[in-house]
Amino acid sequence: MIKRPLIRLICLLTMLSGVGMLSGCGPSKATASIPAATAMPAATATPATTTYTSSDGQYSLKYPTGWTFTVTADPNSSGVVQFSSSGANEQFEILPFTVDVPSAANPAFYPALLKDDLSKNPTYFQDNKVDTTTSTESYPSGVWIVASATTVMTGDPYVVRMYGLVHSGHLVIVVTYAPSASATTDQTIYFAPMLTSFTFLK
Repeated sequence: MIKRPLIRLICLLTMLSGVGMLSGCGPSKATASIPAATAMPAATATPATTTYTSSDGQYSLKYPTGWTFTVTADPNSSGVVQFSSSGANEQFEILPFTVDVPSAANPAFYPALLKDDLSKNPTYFQDNKVDTTTSTESYPSGVWIVASATTVMTGDPYVVRMYGLVHSGHLVIVVTYAPSASATTDQTIYFAPMLTSFTFLK
């Protein structure tokens, strides 16, 4: 399998000037309904794991042993970290914002943000199809709003999922990438256990 370059939704943190614009997307009422949360079952066959703790001590999680991680500094974040499988085909990215994102409570914000960001990265992402509806998933860390998309990256179909949660007044986003052919398996074996292990330390 071809080793993938690190995939990053690079605009998420640099486009904060556009967050105000995106806050007007979807329903304008503050009472936008959030779908009922779906409790995600723990995976039955999980790989060995290694614990990662953020450099600022804000959170920790377990990731598959053998995966690598890259930390990127950003002025609007306490540090973006991206975990990648050995072939970099599966990736799990955490973006902890340190600035206010008022629209984070609106479920319509996430598909709009995901669509906007994928479209700004045509080198990696083509033929993007973002689901305009969202769901919620419950993990020990809280109830996450989830937006989904399919895309084609360097000729291969991928499933991209964006999870959003507000903790202590700040937005935390997790983005997962998996080849479409293995997306269901990757969700069960890798991503659900990582989200289940995600713990806020402060």
